[in-house]
Amino acid sequence: MTPNEHSKPEAGRFEPDNSVSIRDVAIAAGVSIATVSRVINGSTMVAQPTAARVREAIRRLNYVPNALAQALSSRGSRVLGLALPRFHGEFMTWLLHGADEEATRLGYHLMMTTIAKSDDGHARRQIVGSALIDALLVVITDAEDPLAHDVAESGVPTVILDTDMSARAG
Repeated sequence: MTPNEHSKPEAGRFEPDNSVSIRDVAIAAGVSIATVSRVINGSTMVAQPTAARVREAIRRLNYVPNALAQALSSRGSRVLGLALPRFHGEFMTWLLHGADEEATRLGYHLMMTTIAKSDDGHARRQIVGSALIDALLVVITDAEDPLAHDVAESGVPTVILDTDMSARAG
């Protein structure tokens, strides 16, 4: 019995099974793990019949590639960070909705956090330069906010909203 035969999803419904590994797909398709990886990554180095067999095993097993493993091997997370000062009001709702739609359209995931003040009065800075994100969209309302300096120094491609940072450049 294959890893997921006992729990088939309803017709038309996709439920990934996180217990299914790339190794399970390789065994089901009768190929190596490297071949499964090549098919997932769109390599043209796999013969069409073999690629079709791998895609069928992926579909049948409801396999979803491990995003963290892909990020480690590609040195890119396909995750955009969105840091907001407070999440309330219609503007922030529309900003979050629009950012998520555009990230999805471009093949990225969106990770959102609030920039809450900590007990020592500093904004939370862990998202900046954490290697969890490929780029950052951040709302900074004061050019003198310590987070603005952290963002500028991080090297992470960043779009800053709500503050003119041009005076700090240079």
